[in-house]
Amino acid sequence: MKDTKRAIRRHFRAVMVRRAARARPGCDCPQKLADNLQTCSGHCCGNPRRWFGERTAQERRMEYAI
Repeated sequence: MKDTKRAIRRHFRAVMVRRAARARPGCDCPQKLADNLQTCSGHCCGNPRRWFGERTAQERRMEYAI
């Protein structure tokens, strides 16, 4: 069972490396980009708390509890 888990993990890592190579064709080392493929951190893709000042679910629960 342990060997199959390792094989699956290696497979998914290889998939991410291939995606990184496709996303950035000029990159020399796609292995470095494979862990974080996010290309945008703007308001459309980013954290709503950061961009719009929305409260987290925990903060909303505490506000209603008071």
